[in-house]
Amino acid sequence: MLKPLAIRIILYALVVFILLYSLLSYFVLATDTNTSNQDINLLDKNPQFIYGSKIENKENLAFQLDEYGEAAILFNLKQLQAEDIPALSYQISNLPKNYQTLLVWQLREQQEIYETKLLQATGSQQLILLSNIDAWRGEISQLGLSFRPQDHLGIPVPNRTEIQIQSLQMRTPSYFRDSLTLMQYWLAYNPLNYRSINHLSLDKSLPYYAQLQSFAILWLLSFSLLLYVKFKRLSFLTLFLTSWLFIAFFNTVNSSKQTQWATTAHDINNTTLPDDNLLKIAKQVKALLGLNNNRINKIKTNKVLVLSSDKYQRSRIIYHLLPVNSSFLDTNIEKDTKSIVRNGDFILSISLNNDHVRPQNGQLILNDLRLKVKEVAKSQNFSIMEVVK
Repeated sequence: MLKPLAIRIILYALVVFILLYSLLSYFVLATDTNTSNQDINLLDKNPQFIYGSKIENKENLAFQLDEYGEAAILFNLKQLQAEDIPALSYQISNLPKNYQTLLVWQLREQQEIYETKLLQATGSQQLILLSNIDAWRGEISQLGLSFRPQDHLGIPVPNRTEIQIQSLQMRTPSYFRDSLTLMQYWLAYNPLNYRSINHLSLDKSLPYYAQLQSFAILWLLSFSLLLYVKFKRLSFLTLFLTSWLFIAFFNTVNSSKQTQWATTAHDINNTTLPDDNLLKIAKQVKALLGLNNNRINKIKTNKVLVLSSDKYQRSRIIYHLLPVNSSFLDTNIEKDTKSIVRNGDFILSISLNNDHVRPQNGQLILNDLRLKVKEVAKSQNFSIMEVVK
């Protein structure tokens, strides 16, 4: 049980924490007096779907991701000066945690497309700050949202959930309305992989004084000051443990979110992750073709070409086939790529949705390309073909 002295120190530290957080939040959310106070409701700007399919819904903007786990929406903006609108407020529900949302824009008279990742949509009202992003300058000619699989997960699990955008506004931030924004940045769903506080990457959308590293230093200084005032000395061990606990707290929060995704993103009757299935298929293919690690010469001479419309599944199966000599065929293969397919090569056609390409009458047909093949093995999710003369 904690002693009264320890409780007082913790309470004092929490008070300092709240004061520092309030001060930092105030300066982070302070806006230029030249910015416009007029909000822009993007849902009223004729949203056009490039990828994904819109669902008729009178209350909000609802849609589904396409078969590749992507969606893209463009908004009809006649004129928007980026500096006038320093923040985007949004409320997006039902977006699985293995997907991310990005704000995408193009500047007038420029070809380059810019994008910035939004904080993970949780269904609650959130705010992303734009004024510190270097590319958020000048006149915006096109503005949109992009939904795609997370970079660090890369698993576009087939998902037909109805995703809803309740609100989407370009506006000026307010301290009283958006006081929790800074905390949302610090607790954002980005699985941490650092070893110490100095390995954290900077968030360019936040000013330097609002970075998690800066706040960690302030927290340690305030805690150290309290210890010094009480005991007239500083303990290196105490500072080390405090900093470790601080970092561990954020790491635990983010790790729990990743675990939550892994256990709830799939049907309750099928909790196997897609990558587990791909690993299982790779082991089956190796066994069927006799490409075991102790047969290194056969591994080097026999090439396995992976055929799949899903880029994630294709890349992961190639990884799991290592050290087998493997590459890929594209479903939109061009005529002049025929030379890469040689007699004796194996073609592995896969799909976890059981819609993989199969040979017809001894031929594999990919657009204008026809390959004479012999199917040597098949299952529900894959087909192995050998290229023959």
